Amino acid sequence: MNISLDSLFSFSYMKGYTLNNFSHSTHELIYLINGEGKITLEESDYTYHGNSIFFCHSGDKRDFVCFKKTDYICIRFTGDLKELSIPSGIYDVENEQIFYLFKKVKEEYQEKKYHYFMYCNIKIEEILLLIIRCSHIINPETEYIYKLIRQINSNLSFSQSVGEMAEYSGYSYDHFRHKFKQITGVPPAEYIQNKKIENACMFLKSKKLICSEISELCGFSSPSQFSTLFKNKFGITPKQYLTYISEEKE
Repeated sequence: MNISLDSLFSFSYMKGYTLNNFSHSTHELIYLINGEGKITLEESDYTYHGNSIFFCHSGDKRDFVCFKKTDYICIRFTGDLKELSIPSGIYDVENEQIFYLFKKVKEEYQEKKYHYFMYCNIKIEEILLLIIRCSHIINPETEYIYKLIRQINSNLSFSQSVGEMAEYSGYSYDHFRHKFKQITGVPPAEYIQNKKIENACMFLKSKKLICSEISELCGFSSPSQFSTLFKNKFGITPKQYLTYISEEKE
């Protein structure tokens, strides 16, 4: 790949900031630490959120609008990326190692340690490879689904039905369900159910709430539904699970 670091800098865009028809002679890797905004690339609009990566090839023109204050780290570099076949766009990153590597490259670049330039080039290659292996590029067709997944993951009592989600997405019920399963590996109803049970396990382990309170907090329709779904997944009821973890700690 012959990666060669050109420059690195950190910056903040304030709410309302815009950048029009901008391009650069190098490739760019941008770690969007926080905030929200929109990037238009090749006439397609992509919204970003914190903890996502924007990658673009040299010469790519884009427009940028900041909706919420955004802090970022930008790495500019040169190199032949043909063998990677990495498309320009915003990547929803699941591997925290990528963010750690960004910070390490920034640290090396600032401190100028012995052989820092070689070290940075190696780490940039690692970032690119991890982006390809451990992240999902967000495009206009799937952007809404990734947004839904973030909402499900962060909302204890997510309550939208699959039909409502499909309607908001603009897809038919079957097409939405197919797209969701392509991304997550399971249908939307199963994904939501698994997330609710995962959250319930967290509360059960804390031993701070009783089962009926956990059932309501995690969005189950009733304690009996919670108990049935939990047993279907683990083979024991929530109360039996509590007994098990109590005995395990003794």
